[in-house]
Amino acid sequence: MTGTPLRLTMKAVRKTDYWIALPVDAPIAGGVSGDTLTELYEEVEAAKHFILGASPTPRWS
Repeated sequence: MTGTPLRLTMKAVRKTDYWIALPVDAPIAGGVSGDTLTELYEEVEAAKHFILGASPTPRWS
C-alpha cells in the first residue's frame, strides 16, 4: 500500500547570529530557529513531526 508522502516546505533565512526557518505551506504561524544549520535542521525535524504527525527523519553520518 502506498500513500501520498507528507511534505512540509520551510524557507531558511540567515540572520546576523542565527538561522530561522519559516513554514511556506503549513497551517501554522511562526517558525523555528537555531544558532547553526545543524540546530535549525533538528528544530525543523521536530516541527515536522509535530505538524505532520510524521516520524523524525534519521540523521545521516
